[in-house]
Amino acid sequence: MNVEYGHFSISGRKDANEDSVLPPFSFEGDWWAGIADGMGGHAGGEIASATVTQAINRAVTSEHCIDLAMLFALAHERLQEIGQQKPELSSMGTTLSLIRLHDGEAEVGHVGDSRIYHLRNDGLVDRTVDQTEVEQLLQQGILNKASAKRYPRRHILLSVLSGSKNYDLYRSHFEVRSGDRLILLTDGVSSKILRKEIRDLSLQQPNPRKFCDSLAAEIENRTPSDDYSCICIDVKSSAN
Repeated sequence: MNVEYGHFSISGRKDANEDSVLPPFSFEGDWWAGIADGMGGHAGGEIASATVTQAINRAVTSEHCIDLAMLFALAHERLQEIGQQKPELSSMGTTLSLIRLHDGEAEVGHVGDSRIYHLRNDGLVDRTVDQTEVEQLLQQGILNKASAKRYPRRHILLSVLSGSKNYDLYRSHFEVRSGDRLILLTDGVSSKILRKEIRDLSLQQPNPRKFCDSLAAEIENRTPSDDYSCICIDVKSSAN
C-alpha cells in the first residue's frame, strides 16, 4: 500500500499552538498518522499534544509496538511521568486520534473530539465518535441536532488523555481501497467547516496537498478562534 498526503497545523490564537500532528510515516509495511489537540485553558496543552504524538512515533519505530491500546497506554504513562516531575503540568491533557493502515485495512484508536473522516467517491463516513457531553446527549435522544448547536456545554470533553485521570479508548476497524481519502482533523477545523463542505472541497481537490491548502484558507477566511490542524491521506494501490 502506498499513500500521498498533505497536512497543516496553524495557531488560530495569539498564544502557542496546542495542536500537534504526527504526519504519515511508513514503518515495516504499515502507514501511521495521528493528530492531537491539547486542552485549552490548562497549563501545558501544547506540551501534552506534542508528548503523545512523539511517544507514539517512538513506540512504533523504536519499540516496534503496533497494538493501539498499548500505544495509548504508553502515551498516557508518559503524561503521568511529566506530571509527577512537574506538578504544575499534572492537569494538562489532550485528545488523540491515531490511524494504522496495513494491507487494505485501517485501524483507528481515538480519545476526545478530534475526528477521522473516511471518504470514498462522493460519500463521507465518520470513523470516530466525539467523546463530548453534547454527543452523549444526542445519542441518548435528550438533544436533537438543532438544540445541540445551541447547547452551552457542547465542547465539554468526557474523555481525554491526561496524567491525572483515566480515559475511554474508542476503536474502529474498516476496509480501505485505492482511491479512498482519510482526513484527520482537530475541532478547530470541524467547528468551522461542515462535513458536507469538507466532502465537497475534497471532490474539488483530488491532490491531498492542494486540499489541505484550500481547507486552511477557508478556515482562515472564517476568522478562527482556535488552533486548527488536518492530515489528508490518499490511499494508492501498490502499483501506483
